[in-house]
This record gives sequence, structure tokens and C-alpha cells, in this order.
Amino acid sequence: MNRENLLFAIIGILFGFIVGFMSASIMNQKYGPSSPTASASQAMPADHPPVGAQNAGNPQGMQAEVQESIAKAKNEPKNFDAQLKAAELYYQIQRYDQAIEFLLKANDKNHPLEMQQRFIASYRKRGGVLEEHTFEGLPEHRMVPSPDNPETMRFIDIVTAFIRRQTR
Repeated sequence: MNRENLLFAIIGILFGFIVGFMSASIMNQKYGPSSPTASASQAMPADHPPVGAQNAGNPQGMQAEVQESIAKAKNEPKNFDAQLKAAELYYQIQRYDQAIEFLLKANDKNHPLEMQQRFIASYRKRGGVLEEHTFEGLPEHRMVPSPDNPETMRFIDIVTAFIRRQTR
């Protein structure tokens, strides 16, 4: 195979790719679906909710609904469904840290608030000395010592100061 034959082979392959691409493009424009939602709804089951522009809805109404759901979750920390709904909403807008916080609150069954309050009351009634501090949004199993986390460092400072006061 000489140089001239190789050149013709390369030009032929390139010509074939160009003609194929142009043919496919024309076929898609001419015979393709008229709109993406029309073809999508044709392939969907009869009971499937509408897709695309039909499902756009009222953005202000949806935003109000989202804010209401998140406020309900914050105001009702014992409401499992509210915590789960808020986590789902944060997950949908890709705010994963906030979603995890609500999921952990929903799943914080190891030490429910009532149990903690009963222990504190009982301990104080028997003469025990303790201080109560809350760290909003951080259940006890998320308190991993890390100098990068200001809540963790605040926790360590509080515990250290308490121990020093009690051991004098």
C-alpha cells in the first residue's frame, strides 16, 4: 500500500463520517419527536404524573410549602415525618449537610430529650452537680473531636472548665 492509497482511504473514511453525521442529523430533525414532553408522556404509564412544563407549577407556592415544612421540622423536633420531609427537601436542593442533620434528628432514638431531662432532674435531686448545654443541630453521636468544628471545640472547652471547677 503506497502513500496515495493510504491518503484515499483516510479521505474516504472522513467523507463517510461526515455524510453519516449529516444524514443522521437530517433524519432526527425531520422524523424525530416534535417535543420531548410529547414523546415522554407517550412512553409513560396512564397513572404517571405529568412531566416537563406541565409540572412546573407555582414556584412561589412551592417555596412557601418548602419553608413551611422546614419550619415545622424545626419547631417539632420529635415529629419523625416532619424531620424526614425536611431532610428530603434539603436533599433535593443538594444541601446534604442540612439533610443529614434532619435525618439524624429523626433517627435520634438512643437518647430522646425526655430521657435526658429525666436523668438531669433525678441527678440534681440526689445532689449531683451538672451543667446543661445544647448544641443545636448536632446530636450527641455527631460530636467527633475536630479542631475544624467550632461546636466541638466549644464542647471541649465547656467540659474542661467544668472538670477544673469540680476538682479544685
